[in-house]
Amino acid sequence: MADIQDLKEGNFKEKIAKGVVLCGFWAPWCHTCHTVMPLFDKIAPGLEDRVQFYKINVVENPGLSSKYGVMSLPNILIFRDGKVTDQIIGSTSQKIIENKIKKVLK
Repeated sequence: MADIQDLKEGNFKEKIAKGVVLCGFWAPWCHTCHTVMPLFDKIAPGLEDRVQFYKINVVENPGLSSKYGVMSLPNILIFRDGKVTDQIIGSTSQKIIENKIKKVLK
């Protein structure tokens, strides 16, 4: 299983600066988040050399939520070289996330 790390405001900018990065914004009280965020653990193996996966707790990192306009959870932002290239809001499937990743990697 891949090691999906928590990302904090302090190291956020450096972690998203290069390559393709998926950031899943979630909260402990969000029931849908507990369904969607484990999908990262299923998708990440085999992509570690091409995509970085992080989880961001919005309760602990309100500045990041505000900066990126995260109003609904779960909220997945896909970055390429520091810029948002795509977004998935709310309940989603593994297939949808994988398809978005494939588009960004092309």
